[in-house]
Amino acid sequence: MKYVKDLLAPEIITLNEMYRNAPVHRLRQRAHIILMSNRKFTINEIALAIELDRDTISSTIDAWETIGIIGLYDARRSGRPSIYTEDEKELIQLKIEGEPRQIKAVTAEVIALTGKPSSIHTIKRVAKQKGMRWKRLKKK
Repeated sequence: MKYVKDLLAPEIITLNEMYRNAPVHRLRQRAHIILMSNRKFTINEIALAIELDRDTISSTIDAWETIGIIGLYDARRSGRPSIYTEDEKELIQLKIEGEPRQIKAVTAEVIALTGKPSSIHTIKRVAKQKGMRWKRLKKK
C-alpha cells in the first residue's frame, strides 16, 4: 500500500485551495489525489473515484514525495523548433510594417527571400510574437 506521508496543516490548506481554485484541471486532480491518499484511500480506490490509471496515481504520489508541491505542476515542454531565425523574424516584421494589409504578398515575399515554405498563419504567428497586432476598422 502506498500513501503519502502525513501532511502538515499548511500543506492540507494549500492542497485544498489548489483542489478548489486551481485554473488547470490536472492540477486540481493531482491535489485531490494527494488529499485522498492522506486520508488513507488506496491507489485502487483513488483510481476508481477519479477515473485515472493506477500508474498515474502512483507517479503523482511519487512526485509529491520527492519534489513536493512543484511535482504537481506539469513540466514545461519544448514544442516544435521555429522555422525562422531571429534575423528572418525581423525581416518579416519589416515586411508586415511596410504592407500590413497584404499578408499574402508578405508571405510570398518571405518564401521567395528565405526559401523556406510557410503559411499565412506562420507569418501571423511571427507578427504576434513580435508584439504586432491589427484590427479591421468598421466602415461608417
